[in-house]
Parts: sequence; C-alpha cells; structure tokens
Amino acid sequence: MADTRYKLVGTVNVPEEKKDELNTYVLQVLKKCGIRKTEEICLEGKKFTVITMPKVDENGIVSFDYSIFERKKRDISTYNLHTCELVTEDRGYMEYGLAMNLILTLIEVYSTGHCYLADDNKPCSTVSAYARILKDMMGVELRFLNRSNMWDLLLFFKKKVNENITSRDILYNHTLEHAPFVDHQVITILAMTYENLYKTECFTEPFTVDKKNLPNRIETTFAKYIYTVFKKLLEQNKDKELHAYLKELLDADYATRDQMADASDELSKEFSDIAVFSLCVLPAYIVTIYATAREEDFWDVWDSLDITGYSDILLGEKDKIDCKGASGIPFFEAIQRNNQDEFIDCWEEEEMLFSDEMKERLSDWQEQYKQISDSDIAGLDMEKMLADIVNDMTEVWEWRLVDKEFVNEFLEHAEETSYQKAIVLLRNIMEQLISMFPELTREQALEWMIKPHIRTVDKIAMSACQSLLINHKQRKELFGF
Repeated sequence: MADTRYKLVGTVNVPEEKKDELNTYVLQVLKKCGIRKTEEICLEGKKFTVITMPKVDENGIVSFDYSIFERKKRDISTYNLHTCELVTEDRGYMEYGLAMNLILTLIEVYSTGHCYLADDNKPCSTVSAYARILKDMMGVELRFLNRSNMWDLLLFFKKKVNENITSRDILYNHTLEHAPFVDHQVITILAMTYENLYKTECFTEPFTVDKKNLPNRIETTFAKYIYTVFKKLLEQNKDKELHAYLKELLDADYATRDQMADASDELSKEFSDIAVFSLCVLPAYIVTIYATAREEDFWDVWDSLDITGYSDILLGEKDKIDCKGASGIPFFEAIQRNNQDEFIDCWEEEEMLFSDEMKERLSDWQEQYKQISDSDIAGLDMEKMLADIVNDMTEVWEWRLVDKEFVNEFLEHAEETSYQKAIVLLRNIMEQLISMFPELTREQALEWMIKPHIRTVDKIAMSACQSLLINHKQRKELFGF
C-alpha cells in the first residue's frame, strides 16, 4: 500500500523555461542524498546486485530504488523530466524519504498555481527546514511565494484537500521564513484564529475613518470599530441589507469598492466605512468580524455569501519586506550523522568533515598502497577478486551495495598495475580483522569473533575505500592514478 502521508496536493505545473533548472536540481538531490538504482551483474558466473547512479532513459524518466545511507532496496520510484512529477509509493521516513521530500519541495517551489507539499493533508510545516538543506547542498535560495498567500492556502485546503482544516493549522503549520512577509495575509489568519480579539460590546473610542492613512490602519482598533458597525446594523434589523451589501462588496474590484466607500446616498453611506475597510483587508477578515457579530461559524457565513472574494488591496510597509533566508543545514546533519565519513562519493573541492579516525585511515591507506609490491599482485585474477569483494560487502558484512561503476572500471583496467594494487589494498582492508585470529579458519573468525562485534565505523571504512577508488580526483591525490 502506498505511503501517502507526504504528498503534493494541487497540480504540478512547472513553466517550460524553468524545467531544465528544476531537473538539474532534482538529479543533484538524487546524487548527493545517496539515492541509487539497483542492477544485476554477473561475475565469475554468479549474479550480484550492485548500484548505479540514476540515469534518464529514452522517455525522460529517471528510476531509483536504493539509498546508500539506509542500505535498503525499495520499490521503484520515478521522476519524469517532461512533467516534473515524482512517483514514489515506497519511501519511508528515513534517509530515502527525506530525499523524496526535498524533491517534492523543489517541485512545489517551481510550480505555478496551487501546488503544495502536504503532511497528513495539511501544509507541510517542515518545508523551511528542507529549503535550508537544499541551500547548503546546492546553494539555491528557495522562496515559497504561494504559501505567503495564507488565506488562499487555507481556502484551497478547506475546499480541495481537507474539510476539517482550520486557520490554526495554517498558522501553526506554516512557515514565512523563506517567503515574502505579507502583513495582510497574517492578520487575516490571526483574525480567524483569535476572533474574540475583535469582539467588544462597548466600543466607545472615537474613531475617524481616513482613506489616506489606510495602509497603516490595519490594526485591532479599526477591526473593533467595524465589529461595532456590524452589531449596530444587526440590532437595527438590517441583516438582509448588510448581507446583500457584503455579497456585492466582497466580490468587487478595488475601483468599485473605492466608489462604494465614497457613496453619498443614505443607505450606502451607512455602510461606507465597511467599504473603506475593504480597501486594506482581505474579504476573509471582514467575514470573520461579520460572523463573530452574528455569533455564527465563519465557514457557514462565507458559504452563504457565495463569493470568490477580491484580492486587490492596499499594501502596508510590512508587505514589502522580503525576509532573508536562514542559514543552510548540511545533509549529513539532517540524517543524524556526526561526520561525513560516508560521503566520500561527494568529496569534490570542498573540505569534508571527516572523523579523526577516518583521517588516520586515509593516511594509512596511502602508505599501505605504496607498500604493495609487484609480488603481491602477481597472478591476480581481477574478476575473482571483484566477485569476492562484492559478495563479502553485502553478504558477509551486510553493508551497502557496491557501485557498478567500481566493478566496470576495475574490470576494464584489470591488467594495469595501479588498479591491481588498489584492489589488493581494498581486499586487505576487508580482511585485516580476520588476520587477528590466525588460529581460526576464516569462517570461524567471521562467525564467532568478528560479525557479532564488528564496529559500524569499520563497515563504513570498507565502503569509503571502495568509493574513494572511483573518486578520480581524490584517488589521484592519495594514490597517484
């Protein structure tokens, strides 16, 4: 059964001119998050499962099913470079699942219209953290522009995704950290969440409505005044007239509402302050105060008005502020690793945070490689050696699968001395624990002494050495080829 806790809701709609950029980022996420594709190869007449970097097929589809950090094979997931859609029915909540959420976050950001990463049918509250991981990983600064429109977000989820969602769900499961801070959106959701802030039975403060100062008048005092206007009209039994007026006002464009605010006829003038208020707040804000005055549920009143609602309003100064992005989060920290010992695959120009033990191992491997003599590689059978390494890495040590690229490259250069010494080095690293028990057979040493007690860091070291041997830049630095 598909895991549907995390999913995109709405419609993936990435503009054509943005697809190449998005696709490049998605492929980088797959690589840097250790997502791979399993394949079968044959060595010494035996079939082995290995992994390879996900590749684009002739139809523009990328398939993958394995995380080198989870060391678990899953059902096939796919990403379509033409439609920018991710299909993953077996993802879990560990390293593989995090990588999928990073991709879904990218798709949300690059899509136009309603497209959101949801967590249990509510807007995912951790997209800000995902954005910080992506920032550290690729230097991309994401902006959740659609999410900054909090009212539209709430309305979409209420009508299309989850009828039980509330303004609190939007307020507390929402992030503005990477989106422009939009003041009128925030106060609308706050009003809906804490409607009693605007309720008073005895508002007696003098209040003058002045259109010239509207962008700076979005405050509790103005809202309480409008609440008082509603209560007064309702007490005068003008509910039908008020309802009809709001139905017209809240679906009108800015120019029409501005005219309604200046109306001079007796009936319209009585309602004109409401029209003035509509110039600087969203319809939902007004409906919240109206529903509170009527002591009715917001959604019942909203639905009774049968409106779409305007969106053109005056903006205050806070609406023009674009918050700076937060600092990045390294992926290795996000998956709860203390260092980057497992990330030699991604070791490029930048300095890596290796443990002291890994630093010592790298130095030792360099020295051990130099000491391997021609007699140590005499008569070496590369295919057999590779078959033993692939088998032991997965069957004996029960660690991550071996890279197909590693197997193919060493088979291709089977007769070259540098490759022969490198494969002997890796084999020696894998066998060094066994050599500590010369009185036992290999099988006895493995089953009785080593497998029950082997440290995770030793398994990591084996995989790290294999990764190092196909990291051409760092291999050249350490081993000279």
